[in-house]
Amino acid sequence: MSVISKLKKQENFTFVESTLANYIINHIDTAYKMSLKELADVSHVSKPSVIRLYRKVGCQSYREFSIALQLEKTRMNSLIEADENHYLLDTADMYDFSLRLASICKQTVETMIESRSPEHLEEIITMLDQAKRIYFISDVFTAEDVGSYVNHQRSIGYEVEFIDTKKEPLSVYDEISKDDVMVICTETQINSSSQIYKKIASRKARKLLITNIEQDPEVVNADLVFNTYPDNRTSDTNGAFMPHLSVVLGLNVLESCLYKKCVENQYKQ
Repeated sequence: MSVISKLKKQENFTFVESTLANYIINHIDTAYKMSLKELADVSHVSKPSVIRLYRKVGCQSYREFSIALQLEKTRMNSLIEADENHYLLDTADMYDFSLRLASICKQTVETMIESRSPEHLEEIITMLDQAKRIYFISDVFTAEDVGSYVNHQRSIGYEVEFIDTKKEPLSVYDEISKDDVMVICTETQINSSSQIYKKIASRKARKLLITNIEQDPEVVNADLVFNTYPDNRTSDTNGAFMPHLSVVLGLNVLESCLYKKCVENQYKQ
C-alpha cells in the first residue's frame, strides 16, 4: 500500500496523527516540499508527532517520507491527466462519487431517449416483441456480461440467444431465420470487409444496431439503429468511460421497455 493510501486509511492512527495526515492529504502539493519543522508548525503538531507518523506509514526517515509523497503525487497527476474522468476521482468519498455518477447516468439516459421520437422507440420494442427469436450479437460483451439480460428476457417468455462475434464460428449465423431479430451491439466502427459482418448482413432477419458511435447501418443491413450516445459529447464533459456505460444503460432501457410490452400483452389477453 502506498504512503498516501496509508495516510488516507489512517489505520490505528491517534487523533494527532489523523490531524497531521489530513493536513498532508489536503495540502499534498506543498506538504512534501516542507521541512520536518515547517510541516509540524503549519499543521500545529509537534516534531515527534511527524516522526511517529512517517514511521507508522513505513518510512525510516523524513527524507524518505517526503520523496515518497512527491513520487506518488507525480504518479497520481499522470494518471489523472491520462484519465478524463478525473472529475470523479477528486470527489470526497464514495457516497459523493455515487451521487455524481447517478447524475451523469440520468443525463445520459435522458439525452438518449429525448434524441429519438416516441414512434422510433415503439418500433424498436415492437420489432423485438414480435421476433420468433432474439439473437443478441456483440463484440463488446461476453455471455457472462449479458447473462442477466438474456435470462430475464427468457423468464418473461422471449426466446433469446447470445452470439459472441469473437468466439463463435460463422456457421452459427446460418440458424437465424427471417422471423428472428438480430440485435447487433458494438462500440467499434463496423468493418464492411469483415467476414462476420458480411455474414450478418446476408441474413434475412430484421436487425437492430445498438451502438455509441456514428455507424452506417447499411453495412449490416440494419433496419433500425439505437444510438446510446447520440449527441457525441466529448469526453471532457462526461469522461471516456461514459460512451461504454451508455450502452449498458441503453440495454437496460430496452429491456425495461420490452418487459412493459410483455405485461401489456398479458393484460390484453
